[in-house]
Amino acid sequence: MRPRLNLFAASTLALATTFGQGAVAADMATCVAYARTSVGQNDAAIGNGCGFGGPRWQSNFNAHNLWCLGQPEATVRAEVDARADQLATCTGQHWPNGTHRRCHIIALLAVAQYQAGVEARCAFTGSLWSPSYDMRYATCVNETVAKSNGEAAARTAQLAQCAPWP
Repeated sequence: MRPRLNLFAASTLALATTFGQGAVAADMATCVAYARTSVGQNDAAIGNGCGFGGPRWQSNFNAHNLWCLGQPEATVRAEVDARADQLATCTGQHWPNGTHRRCHIIALLAVAQYQAGVEARCAFTGSLWSPSYDMRYATCVNETVAKSNGEAAARTAQLAQCAPWP
């Protein structure tokens, strides 16, 4: 059975592969990714009846984006991780049985990046860009962590150059 796509599952790796280390301020592309991830995580929490509240848990893209701008990347990454940890405690947020956690996240991220490219009319082609969760998952299982993380970062960079940010 193919796991359903959700931004919660993809968020941790998406931001981990997008962000560098240190106290570098988050840029516009990073903050757009952060805000989209935050809204997706909130939607997952609502869909699972988690009952979370406060500024961390809202569907306001602009509020998340404005908070992110000027924050150090490490702080932004920590916020997404904290939200993901909370979601993991809520009923219904578990890794599908038999999946390799890293490759599950990589595959979800790849499909989400593909969809973002389609929505932005970027017309990407090539082996990095596939709508197939199953293909991305199988590829990940047979490659190094550095290679799969590098591919995710390459897709992120290409999206940042093409996609019109709000």
